[in-house]
Amino acid sequence: MSSSSVSPSVSDISLLEALEGPALLVGPDGQVRCANQAAAAWAGLASTSEMVGAPCADWLSRIRAPGAARLSVPAIDAPELIERVERGGVPRRVYQRVSRAVRDASGETSARLEYFADLTPQIRAEDGRSRVEAELARERASYQERIDQLERYKMELTANVTHDLRTPLASIKASVSALLAGDVEYDPRELRETLTLIEEETDRLQRRVQNLLSMAKMESGGGPLSRDWADIADMVGSAMESLRSIRGTREVRLDFPPDLPMVFVDYDQLQIAVRNLIENAFLYSPPDKPLEVSGSTSLGQLRIRVRDYGPGLMPDEFEQVFEKFYRGRSARRTPGTGLGLPICRGIAEAHGGSLWAEHAPGGGVAFVLSVPLQDAPEAPEES
Repeated sequence: MSSSSVSPSVSDISLLEALEGPALLVGPDGQVRCANQAAAAWAGLASTSEMVGAPCADWLSRIRAPGAARLSVPAIDAPELIERVERGGVPRRVYQRVSRAVRDASGETSARLEYFADLTPQIRAEDGRSRVEAELARERASYQERIDQLERYKMELTANVTHDLRTPLASIKASVSALLAGDVEYDPRELRETLTLIEEETDRLQRRVQNLLSMAKMESGGGPLSRDWADIADMVGSAMESLRSIRGTREVRLDFPPDLPMVFVDYDQLQIAVRNLIENAFLYSPPDKPLEVSGSTSLGQLRIRVRDYGPGLMPDEFEQVFEKFYRGRSARRTPGTGLGLPICRGIAEAHGGSLWAEHAPGGGVAFVLSVPLQDAPEAPEES
């Protein structure tokens, strides 16, 4: 009688059913002696009785994905075999095959166990962990790159702020020292020029300090705006007056319609933004080119447009220029901190408005600052 015709024992069946995955015992002739229900289900059979006596090779042929080599059936006393295999179909599943000899009570090899443990959940978990670890590694690298960038910006900011503060201070100090020395007799015209220089450098120093204070205020979450009704044309005129030392003989074209409505804003804060935009236009465009400043209304917003005829911006810089410490490629040789435009946008957004840059026909760039319009309160009727 062949070993495959030997009826499986209760212990054999109990052993196989205790295993979670498909399992079967194979006799010396390569035929299935016993199988658990998981193996029958895997083969698409209703019961294990349909497997008993069938060649094990036929059953194993169902495991490999289409096109892959068929699994071999080791000799009954072959060394233990452990390998990963795949079963075709969707979704793909991966198993660990364990094939080992089974010995009877006398120590003789009586059968071979074929067992398949499903590794798919473990592999998916490992893949998930790998993806998470890879994403964390990317985030760490990005975070470190940002830290390094901020450190570079910090060093650059320190150098630029030092230069921006030291230059006017040195000029003021030299002028005051010369006046106090008394070894030079100034005529009224020279004295006025010296005092004008001191005033201009003091204004320049004050603008730099105001920018630093504004940035510190925004970094700390800002504060309530001190709003009141303001005339934008007057505000632009005041900003122009404070920048007369860097304007020189440059042509400035103003366009503010007489019926332009007033806006409910924090005058001091918004003037800082307007002044920064105009100062940028003065500093970063040729002195023989005009500057255009205009006011208009659109979609419930009042817009202030500052346009120059300078070198303009590269396509990728129209948003970058509003990042702290960033300075446009065409502005690298001009002293500055890279804080002016971020401060302008922060002030605009604090008012519920916005600030953006756009191409200007004929060259240069235009910065447009908008703030919401509100209905002015009605004047009280006279009694």
